[in-house]
Amino acid sequence: MQAFDQQAKAAEMKGRVGLRPFPYPFSAGLALSSDIDRCDPAAFIRIHQYLNCPRQGLGLAVSDSFFGVGRQYGHMAYYEDDGKTPAKEAELIRKALECGLIDTLHSWGAFDRSPPQADFLRNTAKRLTEDLTARGLNIKILSIHGAPINIHNLYARTEPNFCGDLPDSPFYTGDLVDCLGIKFYWASELLAWPLSIGSGFQGRILQLWRLVQNTVKNSVKRGLGKPAHIRRPHQILPLAYPLKLRDGRTLLGFSRFNAHPDGLWGLPTRHTLRYALSRSNLNRLIRQRGYLIVYTHFGMPADRQDPLFPDPDRQALENLAGHCRAGRIWVARTLDLLTYWLVFHHLEWTVKIEGDDLLIRIHSLADPTTGRRRPEEKELAGICFYTPRPRDTQLFLGDKPLTTTLFHPDETGRPSVGLALPENPDVSFLEKFNHF
Repeated sequence: MQAFDQQAKAAEMKGRVGLRPFPYPFSAGLALSSDIDRCDPAAFIRIHQYLNCPRQGLGLAVSDSFFGVGRQYGHMAYYEDDGKTPAKEAELIRKALECGLIDTLHSWGAFDRSPPQADFLRNTAKRLTEDLTARGLNIKILSIHGAPINIHNLYARTEPNFCGDLPDSPFYTGDLVDCLGIKFYWASELLAWPLSIGSGFQGRILQLWRLVQNTVKNSVKRGLGKPAHIRRPHQILPLAYPLKLRDGRTLLGFSRFNAHPDGLWGLPTRHTLRYALSRSNLNRLIRQRGYLIVYTHFGMPADRQDPLFPDPDRQALENLAGHCRAGRIWVARTLDLLTYWLVFHHLEWTVKIEGDDLLIRIHSLADPTTGRRRPEEKELAGICFYTPRPRDTQLFLGDKPLTTTLFHPDETGRPSVGLALPENPDVSFLEKFNHF
């Protein structure tokens, strides 16, 4: 009988162990995801000194993007127009990649006036890939750029002429995307609501309502003869979803949130953040325990008005920073938010009771893009486990013990243990580039 009681107690304890949806103490997660259009180096520096620096600004963990080539519009790009001469801001881009301030490639280039020449595109993409990989730099996120004339983009649901992932196309660069280390891909998927993780009754009702809305919209699209515009349930409910490209590669596609007076396809800028980051939106995000990646263009408008952020947008950012400091919304780099979401949904682990100790052992990550694999330790940053006995809980990655922190009970009444958060990119290096 005593052995049975011990087994029952152990089973009960294991049943009370679980992953926390967000790092402690946060109830929601948000990333500001900016495409680099019209953003020159001077604007980039001013914007991130304000957003990221805890001394001069808000101290938020915000990342950004860059172009491979795109100088004709004043875009911040790695190469000059010829696709081979390093631009004056190439060193700035490398430093930003090293510290995590840049985590996204906003396509190989901006070709808004005319399509790129196939040989030029391939040579530029290959040169960029070889240069960055030789320096030990890889990029995990790719976002498409621009209008249909940018045919070098990978697959996008609403743009059938994009052909960068078609092996028989002269614009094919899928192999280079792979070499660069791309894992997450924004294929122009926009949503007009915070993304709920679907926990609890409210979350299930919300998901059902969105499915009903999507079914009605899909019927209209079929009637208009636009089957390519139809969205499947997996494209509207989770933050990310496996996206199989036409060359057989699988990336994790993800959705971004746009709130704009001109509607879902209105162009968001740093002067429209007031809509995406409205008090009602942020409160709803917290209530729904949601993940949200906000679509914007920090470099626009390009007239460099002072201040960079008008009062309503500055106030919205300050309110967001207040939620972050209060432990309500985790403001993270785009890569960190996507990685946490991936790990939370696909981590494989077991619990074992040894005497008074509760051992949580992480075995693998059932990665939808690569298959089951052992996660890198840096991918686990911020991960928290609810546990009934935090002082007696030990966390392992395989056989390697991990250093954890004990956390007090949160709003659920449960304590947890977890790993340190990813660090906010150190932007102090930007001062050496103030000559731009």
